[in-house]
Amino acid sequence: MSFFENLIFSNSKITAFNLGIKLLFFTKYLSQITTKKNKKLIDFKFKICFNFIGF
Repeated sequence: MSFFENLIFSNSKITAFNLGIKLLFFTKYLSQITTKKNKKLIDFKFKICFNFIGF
């Protein structure tokens, strides 16, 4: 797995720092998504977001 996947999928305890890093990279993903009009990609990235935040 890549560095980004390790950040997103790691099951380590979420510290404030760790969560901040994850949110930072997720906002980068979001900015990439908005430039592409691919709904499936958007849905997939949101599922990743909700998974690591805990929804």
